[in-house]
Amino acid sequence: MVDACWDYIYLGVAYDAKTMPVPEEKLSKLRREFLYWYPVDMRVSGKDLVQNHLTYFLFNHVTIWKDHPELWPKSIRANGHLLLNNEKMSKQTGNFLTLSDSVTQFSADGMRLSLADAGDYVEDANFVFAMADAGILRLYNLLEWIKEMVVLRDTNALRTGATHSFADRVFDNQMNTAIRLTATNYETTLFKEALKTGFFEYQSYRDKYRELCGGDTGMHVDLVFKWIETQAIILSPICPHIGEQIWQILGKKNLIVCERWPLVAEPNPITAKEAEFIEDAMKEFRARLKNHTNPKKKGNPAVVSAPPTEAIIYVAKEYPSWQREVLTILNQLYSDGHDELPDNKVISQRLLAEASLKKVAKRTMPFVQMIKENLALHGRGALDMGCRFDQADVLRENMDYILVNLELEKVQIKDTSEQGIEANIVDITCPGRPIIMYYQPKVCM
Repeated sequence: MVDACWDYIYLGVAYDAKTMPVPEEKLSKLRREFLYWYPVDMRVSGKDLVQNHLTYFLFNHVTIWKDHPELWPKSIRANGHLLLNNEKMSKQTGNFLTLSDSVTQFSADGMRLSLADAGDYVEDANFVFAMADAGILRLYNLLEWIKEMVVLRDTNALRTGATHSFADRVFDNQMNTAIRLTATNYETTLFKEALKTGFFEYQSYRDKYRELCGGDTGMHVDLVFKWIETQAIILSPICPHIGEQIWQILGKKNLIVCERWPLVAEPNPITAKEAEFIEDAMKEFRARLKNHTNPKKKGNPAVVSAPPTEAIIYVAKEYPSWQREVLTILNQLYSDGHDELPDNKVISQRLLAEASLKKVAKRTMPFVQMIKENLALHGRGALDMGCRFDQADVLRENMDYILVNLELEKVQIKDTSEQGIEANIVDITCPGRPIIMYYQPKVCM
């Protein structure tokens, strides 16, 4: 293999029998092999090599193939060092763990799960024993739960029929969203994020669905097994052995490594908003219930009240006129600021310039602060003038869940546009942020 042969393979120069002692057929095969593997899709290395090895890796490619940029490396990924229980690994201190010992102690999948969860970026990753143990327990619990679901399915104990309930729609939409996000995270080698969206959050969606359905048997069999199958597939790049075991439990004949990535429907943003709405509303309702039963008064001990049995939930289809005016101004500032709001001083000056807002000047900035907090949590939708869905309908669909969780006997839903609603309730009720008022029914003697 003289230099001329390498020029043929790497640079694509014409074959010359005089200078190339290797038959053209063999060199052509090597050339095809080279072009099959090049360019390098990604090189992964430590962050300490950026200023030397990785930089010259680029220089060398650019020099050799200066007229063929399509053969230059497509990407380089640098990662940090690995800490062990928040400390640097060191043989002198004994703070180290060999690969064989780690697999013995945590299992192959437990180790892979913990390493994926340790970190993605150039910051040093941290492998923690306690987290590894917790990860193994999660995997064990996952397998046991799946076995229980198989038994419930085989005994027809899970719900069947149409999947039209609010909980069904939300759960299916959350799965579709998470599957797509997890695919993106894998493609961009963000394995910690992939584990977050494809395992931790994916399990939380299942748990919330079970809660909304009132337990295991209230869940729909089709959605339960869609979750199980997709969980096995999207977790398998990190935990392949667990994936194969789940596949066997489900009675699948092929290997999970042969399965395609799940093809799912486009997520519905309105359904996602409805899910956020009911979750945020329940947090607010629980907080108000706690305050109602244990009111705190300055200088006096808290007086414990009897738990309420009834409540009224107030919803607003639109903001009061002064709040709509503030939102109009915030939308203008948001667009002018390239999708971000200026600081409060600029907003305050802009609002004070409006004569129509002078009577409510003391209330505008607290309202702005609330909108800013919602903007950070929910994005541009926080600046909408109203809800994109019927809040009352969502609350009615979840009435059983509301009654059980708040331990109430009766709940009414009222719109703030109805006659006779107190002005202070109208003022504090915004679209997407319902207010609940608890009370004990009056007993007639």
